[in-house]
Amino acid sequence: MQKKIALSSWNEKMMSLSKSGNTAVKLNLSELFNPGTFLMALRQQTARVARLPMDSLILSSSFGNELSNAPLPVSLAGLLMQGATYEDGRIELSDADASELCSMSGCTLAFTEDTNHGHKDNGSNRGGSRSSKLDVPLYFSPTREKLLTAISIDTKGKTDDWIIAGVALFLDVE
Repeated sequence: MQKKIALSSWNEKMMSLSKSGNTAVKLNLSELFNPGTFLMALRQQTARVARLPMDSLILSSSFGNELSNAPLPVSLAGLLMQGATYEDGRIELSDADASELCSMSGCTLAFTEDTNHGHKDNGSNRGGSRSSKLDVPLYFSPTREKLLTAISIDTKGKTDDWIIAGVALFLDVE
């Protein structure tokens, strides 16, 4: 019932997304019955607006303003993170006394043209301690039964540390 009520406000949000002109609209994907369908529709609409083939678009994420020139940016609200905390633009390992799930804000998603043409640079940093990007899985719930997508987040330290910590994002606690 809560999802049905929340969907009534989505019509306004979608209208403002099409009229916003590169201003990200805040959306909570957990309010949808099928967030994967929304992401596919966003990809299709981005292809129309940008006049690009859908196959040339990839899902990009940002916690800054890197996606300000994207055709249809969407700012995610209500994300939860497990295994780490998010501070000062990058994730950090959680303290032993930290809450199991912490809220995550400031993530913007948009479909952008794939400039690597299929050559993926995952930014993995197995040895050093310089900054790198980590593709953090975004699941529907903490049961980790259904994967939605992966979101790239800046990290500091070894990629293996984040994998061992089991860092993941979730749309909802249920």
